[in-house]
Amino acid sequence: MRKQGKKRWNYMNILLAGLFTMVIIVGIGLFIKYCVPTGKKYDLNTYFETSEGADSLPVVLDGEVTAGVAKVINGDVFLTREYVVNNLNPRFYADSESGAILYTTDSQTTTYTDGSGHVSKQGDVWYINLDTVLKVTNMSWEKAEAPDRIVISKDRSERTMVTLKKKAAIRYRAGIKSPILKKTKFDAEAVIRLEEQGAFTKVLTADGITGYVKTKEIIDSYSEKPADTYVEKYQKKSMNQKFTIGWVQTTNLASNVHVKEYADQATGLNVVSPTWYRVEDITGEVTSYADASVVSAMHAEGIQVWPLINDFATDLDVKTLLSSQGSRNRIISRLMKDAASYGYDGINLDFEYVKEASAEDYLQFIRELSVECQKRNLYLSVDNYVPRAFCAYYNYREQASYADYLIMMTYDEHYSGSDAGSTSSIGFVRESVANALAMVDKSQLICALPFYTRLWETKDGKLKSTAFVMTSALAKVEEANAEKVWNDELSQYTAEWDEDGAHYQIWLEEEKSFAEKMKVVREADLPGIAVWKLGGEKQEIWSVINTALGRS
Repeated sequence: MRKQGKKRWNYMNILLAGLFTMVIIVGIGLFIKYCVPTGKKYDLNTYFETSEGADSLPVVLDGEVTAGVAKVINGDVFLTREYVVNNLNPRFYADSESGAILYTTDSQTTTYTDGSGHVSKQGDVWYINLDTVLKVTNMSWEKAEAPDRIVISKDRSERTMVTLKKKAAIRYRAGIKSPILKKTKFDAEAVIRLEEQGAFTKVLTADGITGYVKTKEIIDSYSEKPADTYVEKYQKKSMNQKFTIGWVQTTNLASNVHVKEYADQATGLNVVSPTWYRVEDITGEVTSYADASVVSAMHAEGIQVWPLINDFATDLDVKTLLSSQGSRNRIISRLMKDAASYGYDGINLDFEYVKEASAEDYLQFIRELSVECQKRNLYLSVDNYVPRAFCAYYNYREQASYADYLIMMTYDEHYSGSDAGSTSSIGFVRESVANALAMVDKSQLICALPFYTRLWETKDGKLKSTAFVMTSALAKVEEANAEKVWNDELSQYTAEWDEDGAHYQIWLEEEKSFAEKMKVVREADLPGIAVWKLGGEKQEIWSVINTALGRS
């Protein structure tokens, strides 16, 4: 009996020892699995989307990797023009007519030809020398190795730098089991801190690696603002006062008689812009209704003249027109010649039929026109739709680099072909101003407001609209004996009525609605407004405008 019990006891000891050993092994395994940092390295060729001996190099712009956009040509680094234009500097314009790259500064246009060392064309792809870009762009760059890559910094804002311990592991993800992208080689290696995530901090290294380091491996932190490498030289002209621009629609020479008539009624008007010029064809031929006597009469009253030029000719191919350097020059030369002959104070550019395919050509046209206006001390103002995704290619920011004023047309919220509604509700104006000021300094933004509205007619299930100037619209409501109802949300009077089997709706413009819009202008501290168009407004409107602009 004793021997059998002793035998059982030995078996139990062996079993317990085995279980204990197993627990230790499992525990060690779990510890290694969850608590011991991995020393595995992440393949940097994969990270930078490249390979050894690749024909093209990746670019890292402020931490953003783009593969295959850089090349070394004759010992210099070149980037594709597409990458440069979209990410660094939009002004390297590929001119299809001359077969060269044009670059327009504040004072001149420089032509870069293939093989000049500044640009190189390989097949259908243009490449720009990175040092050429650097000379006119606020940025810095360096070449990093293993693998070869181009690291560019364009962000010149103040950022937080941190210094790391020697051999600090920068990992692909925020965790000790994530593979290592890089280990620091010396104490106090500086990196940019992007964000802290508890035990880990996201960082960007000087050689273009974005990863995560243990927060406890950070030694110190400090603020740093990169020095500017290039500063814009263009000096904007400014009216240095609150002002009002009034457009006058002129359709022939005889209609110029109305310019002085309408201007005399517009108390406080600073600038008149008659619609004198229209581009007629792809060669840059221009029709003009310019009248020297009008300019003299306006100057005698202390009013500047900024004639408008538009692209409203029927079937005008704007892409073909603007992509031709010769056609652009022809338009500009005509305007500059007339400006000297008639004594203009500025030019107002109103191209409303530019498509996305013509965007680069249009911006180049603005640049070239700007240079010539600046030489002659002329204001350049450019009319724009309100900022929306469908017309973002008009590029407020780039226009503002060359134009003195951007005039934002805060009307046609509802238009012929849309559903019925206001031409310019207070919400539309407020939102448009806010969106524009996110891209343009307030000193350059002019809010254009409507002296017109639309009468909407619904009959037999069909909707159509007709534009009415302010006075005619109010008369139409009175004639119909309809009740005007104030809408607080829209800050407008509305009216509707039935007549001859049709239902009519209208959103009115008058002094009360205008006063609300002018509050937006005043609160945003804009330099002034433009109005479309003179001649149809109530006289009381001018008191509202001048009061809001602090002129009465």
